[in-house]
Parts: sequence; C-alpha cells; structure tokens
Amino acid sequence: MEKGMKCVVLSLLLAVSMPTIALSQTADPAVGKWKLNLSKSRYSPGPPTTQAETRTIEDRGCGLILMTAERISLKGDRIFVQYAAKYDGKDYPKLVRGSKTANSISLRAIDGFSVEGIEKEDGKITTTYIRTVSPDGNTMTQTMESFNAQGQRIKRVLVFERQ
Repeated sequence: MEKGMKCVVLSLLLAVSMPTIALSQTADPAVGKWKLNLSKSRYSPGPPTTQAETRTIEDRGCGLILMTAERISLKGDRIFVQYAAKYDGKDYPKLVRGSKTANSISLRAIDGFSVEGIEKEDGKITTTYIRTVSPDGNTMTQTMESFNAQGQRIKRVLVFERQ
C-alpha cells in the first residue's frame, strides 16, 4: 500500500473509532475528584465558611452518582457530606456529619455541563445552586444562594479544580 493510501486508511480508522472511545467514557463531566480553590471562590456577605474542601463524584451506573465531600470548617472541624442521587429532580437523602445542614437534595440536569441542585432541611428549601463544569473539564463552578438563621441572603461562588 502506498504512503498516501496508508494515511487515508489510518484517518478513516481513527474517525470510526473516535465515537466509540468517546462513548466509553462517562457522560457526566463532574465525575472525578475536585479541590476547592479558595482564592477564586467568592462569598457575599462575609468570609469563606470553609478553609478546605475536597469532593469526589462517582458514576455508580444507571444514572446514579455518589458525591462525597470532606470539608474543614474555619474552626478546624471536619465535616463529611455524602449522597447518592440521579439528575431527575427527585429528593434523595443527604448524610451530613459535623454540621447541621440540609438533609435532602434534588438534582436536575440543565445541559451536558450544568446541573441545578436544591437542598432541603425537613422539606424546606435551604439552598439552591447551579453547578457547571467548564468545557475543558478542569474547573467546576457552583453558584449558590441560601439564607442564614437571621434570614439574610448568602451568595457563594465556589470554584473547584480537577485533581
């Protein structure tokens, strides 16, 4: 086979195999390990509520994800958060140790990169957010809105980097 024909055949093989390679990878760009970048994150009003956070999002199959977060509060307390949920808008239990916070979560896919989350405590909405993974897959941004005990609106933009 001449050199030019080899290049054409190789190009065709790569073109045919690329969709197969892409389909074998997870469809959820948030799957992976993420570390909070405090210098890029924003809190309004006031200072950050955490000094460190690492999140791991796993694809458990059948549309189910497992999210595990480990945080260190400003006081140095360890907080563990975990839930298994689907992006179907239904409420799922949320386990939190080390802090009083939401005890259920619902997730709804907006598009291939963004998810809407609603956290509730005893059926009452406490936090809403949009989580977006950048097109290059290296940055995850979560824009959150909640209310503190005094009814004051709190806005946070958390920026995570893929590990």
